[in-house]
Amino acid sequence: MSRVILLSIGFNDSDANSICTRQIINGLRENGDSVDLYCIKKSIKDIDTETEFGKVFYFYNEYTEINCFFEKSGKEINSLPLLIKYAVKALQRLKSIPYTKFGNIYGDTIKRTPLFSKIKEEDNKKHYDKIIAVVQPFAYAKLAGEIKKKLNNRPSCYLYMLDPYVFNYTMSEKNIENRKKQFEKYTENFDGMIITRGIYEEAKRKSFCINKDCIVVDLPNLVEKQRTEHSKNLPDKTEILFAGWFYKNIRNPRKMIPVLDRILENDDKTVVTMFCRGCAETIENFAERHGNNVNIKGIVPHSELEQYAEGADILLNLGNTIVNQLPSKVFEYIASGKPIINFYFDDKDTSLYYLKKYPLAYNFNLNNYSETDIEGLRKFIREKAGLRISYNEATENFSEAKAENVVKKIVKFISEGEKNV
Repeated sequence: MSRVILLSIGFNDSDANSICTRQIINGLRENGDSVDLYCIKKSIKDIDTETEFGKVFYFYNEYTEINCFFEKSGKEINSLPLLIKYAVKALQRLKSIPYTKFGNIYGDTIKRTPLFSKIKEEDNKKHYDKIIAVVQPFAYAKLAGEIKKKLNNRPSCYLYMLDPYVFNYTMSEKNIENRKKQFEKYTENFDGMIITRGIYEEAKRKSFCINKDCIVVDLPNLVEKQRTEHSKNLPDKTEILFAGWFYKNIRNPRKMIPVLDRILENDDKTVVTMFCRGCAETIENFAERHGNNVNIKGIVPHSELEQYAEGADILLNLGNTIVNQLPSKVFEYIASGKPIINFYFDDKDTSLYYLKKYPLAYNFNLNNYSETDIEGLRKFIREKAGLRISYNEATENFSEAKAENVVKKIVKFISEGEKNV
C-alpha cells in the first residue's frame, strides 16, 4: 500500500478538476492506497478533516487569504463597493507578480511555508511514496517539484494534465515557445505524465514532444449514476440546460447567444436555464431580453447540479475556441442519455470526436451556419426534447472513456509504470 500526496484546487465542486480528483481518489483507495489531499482553502468553512480515503488539508493562496479575511467579517468580495474590490484585486495581483511568469496565478501563490511544514510533519509519521498533481501544469508542476525536493526526492512524482495549458488561450508563437521551455523545466524531475486526448493532439499540432513516460486518457467522468424518477423541473415547458463557466478567451457565449435568441423568439414554451459564471454582461443582457424564458442560476455544488439536470429536457454544450480543449461536461452529458445541443467553432473541435458518435446530439458550427441549420435546431428541440436513452446505449461507442476504465488505467500507470505513448 502506498501513501499518496494529491495536489488539487479542490474536490467538492462541479468542475473538471474536482471531478477528476474524486475519481482518482476512489481508484487509488480501491487499489489499497492512502491519499492525503492538499487543496486550496476557498472559504472559512473549509476545515482540515479525516476521510475514508485519507486526510484533507486546506491552504491559502494570495487570492483566498484575502477572500477569507472578508468572509470572517461577514462580507464577500463581490458585495464590496467597486473601489474596494478594485483595490483588493490590485493587492492580489501585486502579491502574485513574482509567480505569474510560471503560469496560473491561482495555484502558484499557495502559501509555501505552512504547506511544506504540514507535509513534512505528515511525512515524519509515515513516509509519502507518491505525489500526484492535478491540473494547472506550471503552478502544480512547480509546487509538486518543490515538495519532492523537500522530501529528499524520495516520492515518485506524476502530473495529471487536463487541458492544453502549454498553449494557453491565444498566445503568440514566441510565448508558446517560452511555455514549452517552462514546462520542460518544471517537469524534469517528474516520473510520469497523465494527459488527455486533447493535450496529446494539441502537442502534436504544435510539434511539442512531451519527453516523459506518459499515458493518454479521457476525462474520468463518463460514469453511470443512479437516475431518479421525478417530474420535470418545468412541466409545461421545454427546458434547455447549460452548466459551466464562460471565459472571454476560450469559451465566450457571444456567438451562441444570437442563435439562442432565434430559438426563443416567438416561443414561450422553450426556456434556457444556465448554471454559469463569467461574461456577465453578455449573459445578463440575454436574460433581460427574454424575461422568464431565461433563468440564470450561478455556480452550485455538483450534487445540486446533478439533481437539477435530471429534470431538464435538453443539455447544452458550448465548445472552446482552443480546438483540443474539451469542456468536462461533455462526458457527463453523454452519460445522462439526454439530447445534447453542441455549439462549436471549428470542425477540428475535440467535442466532435465524441458527440458525432452520440445518437442524440445536434452539432452546430457557430462560425458557419445557415437558416437551414437554425430550422434544423428548432426541429431537433421539438422532436428530441424529453427523450432519454439508457446508459449502455449512450456509451456504446465510448468504452475507453468510461470512468472505471480511465481510472484503472491511471492507477495501473502510477502503480506499475505501464504506458501507451
